[in-house]
Amino acid sequence: MNFDIVKLLLGIFLTLHLNTGLAQQVFNITHEARYELKYRPDKQSDTYKINTFILFMNQQESFFKNMAVYVKDSLERQGTLKKTGDIYKDLANYDKYMPEFPYAIYTNRNKVVFSDRIAMTGNYRYEEEVRFDWKLTSETGIIKGIKCVKATTSKWGRNWIAYYSPTHPHPFGPYKFHGLPGLIFKVEDEDRNFVFELYKYIKRNEKGFNLNNPDKVDWVSKEKYVKMKRNSEITLPNGIDFPDMDVKRKAEILNRIRKEYENKVHLEISEE
Repeated sequence: MNFDIVKLLLGIFLTLHLNTGLAQQVFNITHEARYELKYRPDKQSDTYKINTFILFMNQQESFFKNMAVYVKDSLERQGTLKKTGDIYKDLANYDKYMPEFPYAIYTNRNKVVFSDRIAMTGNYRYEEEVRFDWKLTSETGIIKGIKCVKATTSKWGRNWIAYYSPTHPHPFGPYKFHGLPGLIFKVEDEDRNFVFELYKYIKRNEKGFNLNNPDKVDWVSKEKYVKMKRNSEITLPNGIDFPDMDVKRKAEILNRIRKEYENKVHLEISEE
């Protein structure tokens, strides 16, 4: 079997079998928005990959989560999706619920709590203060049939263009974006490496909604999380080795993994 396939299978298998108990953290929802993210997988790509996300919100706070993870959590809660203990069955059943961006983001004013799972390592969370210096303009555009107003900002080493709706009075948006006088319907960097666009918005009056956060989470600094995340993507998973493989071949594989990581387009390429 191809080494990369072995690495992938083992990685997914071990990730699935980490402790995934869920804590009962609740959230009062008044509205829900769904976003499509189109992103370039690498610096040379002319095509996009797609992930979808769901945003729960009320007037004070929001919670942003990958749609695939949200669906998985819902199916597990209903008992229609369960782990069998059979690696091949579990890989088949869970593969479509394991997106490239499985993170969750809670926002309350300028406080942002970012949660993510690092494969073969555990669940991690960091808190940061995120402020945007938005430049409001008089330009407008129609997004999904709604008249929106253009705003711009610079953040994380990129220049961003957003369209928000003053008639949807929620100061939130996809990812960590927030702080505009209306819900963000679309936001993209000027090079269009990352394009978030709303495709559904509904009222959803639901109190005590369970966010399904993992019950075992390590709080770390953002700097430590970024370092651990990078290390997980450029090295062989902890505890996995192939002793029969010669040193030269192993070095070639590690070098290729590192080059692929460096060639990826990262949303945050600086702290500011």
